[in-house]
Amino acid sequence: MTIIALLTDIRLLLSLLNELAWRAFALTLDALSSSSPLQIAFLLVSLMVALFATACSMQSELNRTLSRAPETRINPLVLELRYTLPGIALRAFIWLITLPARMLRALFSLFRSSSNTEALPAAVPPPILVPTLGPSYLWAMLITAGIFLLSLALTPLLRWQLEVPAHFPLWSYLTIGHRPELAPFLPLDSYPWLATLLTSTFWLLLWWACARIVRLTHWNDIGLNLIDRLRSPGTLTSWRTYFAASSLHDLDASFTTWARWLPLAAAPLLLVSFTALAAEPYRVNTSSFALALVALTSWSLHLTLKGLYRPSEPSEDTKPPAPEPSPQTSWLDVLDHLQTTRNLSPPSQARPPRPLPELDFRPISREADALISPLLTELLPAPARLTAMQHDVLTHLSHSSFVHLEPPADTRSLALGQRSSSGGSRLRHRNQLVIAPEGAGKSTLGMLAALNIALTHTRSTLFIVRDDERARNTAEHLRNLLTPSTLRWNLRTRRIDSHLVEDLTTGIIPDVLICDLHELTTIILADSETFRPLLTNLGLVVVDELHAFCGPVEVHTQLAMRRLDLRLRALRRSDGADEHLAPLFLMLATETMDNLPTFARALCGVDAAPRIFTLHPQHHTVPTPGTRETSPSNLTPGTDASHAPEDSPNTTSSPGQHIIYDLDAFTTTEGHPLSAFDIIAACETRAVPWHWRTAGDDRAHLGRAPLPLREEPLHHVDDPLYARVVFIEGHATSVTRQLNALQRAGALLSLPHLSGSDTSGARAPGDATSPPGNPVALITIIDPIERLALDHLPPSDGLAPDLEHLDRPAPRIDPHILATLPRPFLRPPAGELIRRHLASELTQHTTEVASLLDIFGNDIAPLLRTLARRGELLLDPRTAISQTTRTYEELLYVRALESSLTPEHATTDASLPFPVTQVEVASPHHVCLRERTTLIELGRIDSHSARFLYYPGRIFESIHGRHIVVAYADDQAAQGAFNVGDVIVEPFLGDDRTSPIRRIHVDLIAAPDEGFTPERHFLGEQPLGLAHFPVQCRLHHRATRRLAPDSARIRERIYPRTDNEQPPRMRTRAVGLFPNLEADASLTLASARLLAAALRVIIPLVYRGADSAITTALSVANSTHESSIPHDHLLATTDAIFFIDLHSDGNGASRSIERDGVSLLLRLAWNLLANLSSTHALLNAHDDWDAPLSDEEASNALQGALSWLQDHIHNGNRS
Repeated sequence: MTIIALLTDIRLLLSLLNELAWRAFALTLDALSSSSPLQIAFLLVSLMVALFATACSMQSELNRTLSRAPETRINPLVLELRYTLPGIALRAFIWLITLPARMLRALFSLFRSSSNTEALPAAVPPPILVPTLGPSYLWAMLITAGIFLLSLALTPLLRWQLEVPAHFPLWSYLTIGHRPELAPFLPLDSYPWLATLLTSTFWLLLWWACARIVRLTHWNDIGLNLIDRLRSPGTLTSWRTYFAASSLHDLDASFTTWARWLPLAAAPLLLVSFTALAAEPYRVNTSSFALALVALTSWSLHLTLKGLYRPSEPSEDTKPPAPEPSPQTSWLDVLDHLQTTRNLSPPSQARPPRPLPELDFRPISREADALISPLLTELLPAPARLTAMQHDVLTHLSHSSFVHLEPPADTRSLALGQRSSSGGSRLRHRNQLVIAPEGAGKSTLGMLAALNIALTHTRSTLFIVRDDERARNTAEHLRNLLTPSTLRWNLRTRRIDSHLVEDLTTGIIPDVLICDLHELTTIILADSETFRPLLTNLGLVVVDELHAFCGPVEVHTQLAMRRLDLRLRALRRSDGADEHLAPLFLMLATETMDNLPTFARALCGVDAAPRIFTLHPQHHTVPTPGTRETSPSNLTPGTDASHAPEDSPNTTSSPGQHIIYDLDAFTTTEGHPLSAFDIIAACETRAVPWHWRTAGDDRAHLGRAPLPLREEPLHHVDDPLYARVVFIEGHATSVTRQLNALQRAGALLSLPHLSGSDTSGARAPGDATSPPGNPVALITIIDPIERLALDHLPPSDGLAPDLEHLDRPAPRIDPHILATLPRPFLRPPAGELIRRHLASELTQHTTEVASLLDIFGNDIAPLLRTLARRGELLLDPRTAISQTTRTYEELLYVRALESSLTPEHATTDASLPFPVTQVEVASPHHVCLRERTTLIELGRIDSHSARFLYYPGRIFESIHGRHIVVAYADDQAAQGAFNVGDVIVEPFLGDDRTSPIRRIHVDLIAAPDEGFTPERHFLGEQPLGLAHFPVQCRLHHRATRRLAPDSARIRERIYPRTDNEQPPRMRTRAVGLFPNLEADASLTLASARLLAAALRVIIPLVYRGADSAITTALSVANSTHESSIPHDHLLATTDAIFFIDLHSDGNGASRSIERDGVSLLLRLAWNLLANLSSTHALLNAHDDWDAPLSDEEASNALQGALSWLQDHIHNGNRS
């Protein structure tokens, strides 16, 4: 027989079997065509019971097999084949064949004597986790429903292709219409009960096959013990995320409480629809009925099938073993490594060690039981308690949210006939500003407050953060809090996206909406009608990390928060709601600046009660020099007294301590200094977690990006609470603030026991307090020159002079004044930026003119009159009753037309520009910082001040690393990848720093009724001049110095420029300090250069964010080149040292200097110059003048500057 003949025989055999199958199918249909509805129902129920029993048997066999042998790996394909129809028949046949043998074995074991065998103790069952198979059937139901919807979508196309009428039973003829023996049964609608049986059987079998496919796709997760992968995020993710099986073996209790009622409610409806399958003229579609039957069956299986979970339990008579010590995770190991490899001498501590404080946890009190939802405890780690700060703030916020009724009384203590005496809050305002160190739980407090408002008061929360990265991290943190708890089914947390808009249009309001300032300004406030359901239901507004709103974003924040308050008041007025229903404001911040409550009120436009929460260790601590000792009797006003030790019974002392070093203290025995990279390398070698913190609110987002590391670190942590070594780099006053904020650095690390190795050599000699076994090291990195200006910081050894030999008097500065630094300055809204926010408000809403003037100021009045005169402003006069005088008052509401918006290039002071589209720059004219090769946008800056701040060759730090300015985009680049004026930069991998050599000419601009005469100030025996002017600055850049990072030694002179280039100009505001106001004043040019260089060091110490906001310039009327002016040239009465706002039209920094006065600046500069042993480091790093000084000239200039300061500043305690 040939192969062709064999294939022909096989083909004939298959054709014969196919014919027999179709004939058998026809006979079956013929027998069922006369069946009654009851018989069809019985057949359907039997089929469902058979499928249900098969699924339960499969789950039972899986649990039973893995319970006996947890290490067994069951092949999912074999398991599925065993529960097919042939597999079940084969198993039944084998069971019948082996039945006699199994009966004999049972009788033999029954009569076997067991007297000689002793009962062995039961072995401890091994841990096991068998997942439930229920979600696979829900997956199959969704796939089946998708196939059904696809068939509905294809029906019109097939009818059009086959040219059949609409009443033609398309799918019946496509499936069985080609068989002549089935022709009598077409159309199937003539036999409704037979059609019901066939259709339901088809969809049930299809659903069953899809369930098999779903389980086979999860081959690696089904059929084995998953106890080792219980917490693995990639194991059966859909089981956990979509089908409420967080534990994998069973459903969540919060899901089953409502899901179990769904089949009970659906079964009667399904029975009613079954009776209507043969109704006339309207009948239920058989496929729809079959899909409902599939859904009911899959839902019931999902609720019924349960896996097996048996965790490992320790023996009752044995205690759990102590955790193994973690090797080489100590700061002392790092010191040992540095001593061994780098010959490190024992570093001295900058301050006495301070204990690591513990948080004061307490359960929800009985008085707050009705104010704080007990469901919040599900979100907290064991033992599920709140900190005292969280408990107090949550109680106050919930208490203030009851506006129509008194807060509920405690039902456990309220007796019959007794009234509850619920005292109101003792705070003055409903709004709160919470100030606490890092790690105290502020962000968690904001999330808990948002969830508590939703659970207790059923109102929504708007959670506002600084930028998109913080919003993403907050949303992820909140999602991680909710996912393991039952609250994930009750609370909706969202970010702004297209799905949120769809939900709002359908009436689904999120409980918590997380947004950044850009989204608040350009989405919510720009389209408040879409977000009207959310804003109307708003009960709480949380502003997290308020201190991070630093820089030009402050201007947008002020306007956005005031516009938000205006929208909320307008919605309450339009809905007739009480003003007491206004949402509460909760602002969270760390005290990184002076007078933070005032700054927060001005920034957000909300009057809030400041709550300053401090952390206190249980034992007494040594106060930091220059600061007062904190005790319960002298707590800062607004500090919660419940945090004091005597009122905190649950406070426990932490065995850890903070040891604070200066980087200058790390030297070798030969006297060579170690760098921060040497210590980081030791941390990486010893596997010690470390954290890099850039101090300063305007630079905190940089993280470790400025570090030019050769390799990606393995042990860097993003959170200082998990770090054993914390590096704090920045200006001296900002570093001090960060030290106070990082009181709990390393608090979340376990405290492993150290080995008995001798580490005494790593400790500072003569320390009275020996460090604990595993301390946390805080290493400060400060410019040595800055230390010379501050009394409470010891000067660096390399710059500290012998003051007795030099005999230089220095002023005495009150330590309490130094403790207030740095001071904030608030950038006021002005100019076109106000008009952009006004355009967004006017084109979207009809607003009262008085409200617009309150928010945007009276400067918009001429613009409103101009728009009204042109007919571009709709006027709506209204009469209302005053809420205060109860009299009629005339109100004017206005709204601008879209046609009133002027294109970008044609905007004038009398026009309405396009609405605001970004919040990072406060100037309408801005340029980009852009990498040359990758074209990555590093940031946006004011175009007028870009050349002043980013001079050629400047090395600066961004979130993408270190970069150097190489060029500026010209007009020809506008057609390419760059826009005109863009600052082009390149990555820089070295450790150099730069200093500009330039001259800034300052031209005063005075109004017709104003003069140029400065105001005389007597701060000493002789007066000095001080005035605040609008100015125009001309920049002449000579070159750029590239300096060594530690010694400030000049390495090279780069990017030279000539006077032939057109100098950049900037019109801004400045404060002028006129040294030689009197004719007999003796400040020379060289001394003025030293004084200006010292003030460049001082300004960032005194004012927050001054690095990018203020520049200091020495302006001399002589227009000749700097090298041509003699060093002993006396400054004229019109020559001055200017503090210039680095922003077109000013940014408020110079106004703050004028408000505060220059006394503190000059005293700190005097202190710096008096402590200075050599002027070279100061001049190289901070002098802009293009004329070097010899050693003799520098010494004479220093003496002249000190003499001038002694004549113009009192050497006393006044500041």
